[in-house]
Formats: sequence, structure tokens, C-alpha cells
Amino acid sequence: GESGARAPQPVLSPVSGVVLRRSLQSATPVAAGQSLMEVGDTAQLEIEAEVLSTDAVRLAPGMAARVLRWGGPGALQASVTRVQPVAYTKVSALGVEEQRTLAILRIESERPQWQALGDAYRVEVQFITDEQADAVQAPASALVRQSGQKDRGASPHGDPAAEPGWAIYRVTEGRARLTPVKVGLRSDAAVQILEGLAPGDTVIIQPDDRIRDGVKIKGT
Repeated sequence: GESGARAPQPVLSPVSGVVLRRSLQSATPVAAGQSLMEVGDTAQLEIEAEVLSTDAVRLAPGMAARVLRWGGPGALQASVTRVQPVAYTKVSALGVEEQRTLAILRIESERPQWQALGDAYRVEVQFITDEQADAVQAPASALVRQSGQKDRGASPHGDPAAEPGWAIYRVTEGRARLTPVKVGLRSDAAVQILEGLAPGDTVIIQPDDRIRDGVKIKGT
């Protein structure tokens, strides 16, 4: 034209969604291929969970998971879609070098329940590696060795059923009774009791050296 001004050139987004980030904040010349903004469909969010490589080997596509402490009520249901085959070194808050990898999850809960979640939001993930319906369980801190020594070093990722000598102090008629138990599945906080206890039994958590078989328990 007479003014020499060029007509605006439309730039179409490759997806329908919302603007997540703007690389430029005002009008300025740009080069071919320069990033202008990031656009995403927040209804297609996936979760990237940093997992210790020693835990990642127990995960597999299709495994169920729960999304906790994401800011909304309750837990969200999710599933593992893939686990990255390469790990990286990350320094923990205690200064320990750890090998971690990314587990990618898909949110299975209905979209209206988590529509407030956005890109790079923080969540916590709990992977369900095994489960039992109607399991009798007790606090893991109630476990002691048959000798009366507390369980201080056993890993929750080990095989407790293969470790003989577990017992729990059960309260019966106001007295502590050292009761041998057979344990099954175990997490950081709870342990499945296969034999030795019944639903509703009262047990002593974190028993100290004052607790022994037959000692009277106050307040019971």
C-alpha cells in the first residue's frame, strides 16, 4: 500500500486450549521459528512423578495410583501410563544423592473433580503395588521382635512374611500380652496381620522397655 505497512499475519494455534506461558510481552519483531507462547489443553493434563529408581522397578503401565494433597477434597484416581527407562541424579533435602526417574500418570477421576488443576501444579502420588480386600491391619509401629526388640530397621518394601519372629503387644483384661503374629502386606504406616489378631483388638504402639508380657496397663 501507499503507507508501506504490511498486513497482520495470523498465527494459528495447533491445539485448542489456553495460553500457559507468553514468551513475548509486547509488539516486537520476531524471527522465523521463534517461540511466541505455550498453549495447552488442561483437560489433557498428565502427572510426572519423580520416583526413586529402586521403587520405579516395581511400577508398570496400568498400575493404579492415588493423587493426594493436590488441593481439593479427597483423593484422585490415576493410573501409570509409562515409566521412563533412564534415571537422573538428584540431591535430596538431606544432601544425599539419589537416582530418580519419572513415572507418567493419567488422571482417571472425572474432569469436573480436578478442573482447577493446572500446568506444573504440585501433587503427591501414592502407587498401589498390591492390595487386599477386608485385610486385618495394625500400626506398623506396634511390631516387635519375639525377643521384645522393637522393629527399627525393617524396610517397608521388603517381604515381612519371610521374616519370622514378629509379635505385637495385645491388651487383654488390662494387661499386655506378647502375641506372635504373621504379617503380610506392609506400608510405612500399617501392616497386614494374617494370623494372631482379630478386628477390634487393642494393641500397644511404640512399646518401650517398660512394656513386657503380663504387665498391667493403666487406663484400660
